[in-house]
Amino acid sequence: MALGIALAPLLATGIVWLVAFAIGGASETTRIGVMAVAENAASVFAVFAIALTISAVLPGAVGLSLVRRGGLLAWCAAGLVLGAAAAAALSAVGDAPMAAASGIGAVYGFGAMLFVRAVAGIRRR
Repeated sequence: MALGIALAPLLATGIVWLVAFAIGGASETTRIGVMAVAENAASVFAVFAIALTISAVLPGAVGLSLVRRGGLLAWCAAGLVLGAAAAAALSAVGDAPMAAASGIGAVYGFGAMLFVRAVAGIRRR
């Protein structure tokens, strides 16, 4: 489970970097501009993903493991709810719009919880 928790933000940041690279390639005219767009987006998202992993995914995964909830629905629901709640709390501290941050947090929490579940080899008990 620890491996999944450690790799979830890295995987998500890599995906964000690739998407930002594609968008930057469509909007920027120089290679330096494309790389700057991708690096800026990935670095901001990496901080957000690590904060969400610590505040939502880690407690959710440990809590579900302790109460022996291995069902897919429990992990999906926990990821969506905890991700959205943690992102809303984090956006209240920063400058991000709460609705956008909550949506991104819910999607990240959903994906990260399922990734952790798959890496940990947790099946329905």
